[in-house]
Amino acid sequence: MFSRGSLWREWDLHIHSPASFHWEGERFGTDPTRNKVLVDEMIVALNDAPPIAFGLMDYWTFDGWFALKQRQAEGEGPALQKTVFPGIELRLMAPMDGRLNAHVLFSNDISDQHLRIFFHA
Repeated sequence: MFSRGSLWREWDLHIHSPASFHWEGERFGTDPTRNKVLVDEMIVALNDAPPIAFGLMDYWTFDGWFALKQRQAEGEGPALQKTVFPGIELRLMAPMDGRLNAHVLFSNDISDQHLRIFFHA
């Protein structure tokens, strides 16, 4: 498949979407048309960024992943040219002063139902 030996590729397994608590830009709202624009902007940014793969680590939600997946299924807007894995960032209680987060990364082939089951469990 590759004409040369080992090759390092850049991945970023901790990004957020407009659905995340820690998103610093405009967040998803109640206007579906505006939300599509935000997803399209996210897709363009992912395509333009150097990494070839990303982990979408929104706090306590898979909504960014679901929005990205739905937008790609619609066949409108920009096509995603990178690999994106669904993930979730969870804040844990810990016997320490700092914060402790767990990052859970899933296969990009996982069903929406399995993600919902994980979330509700």
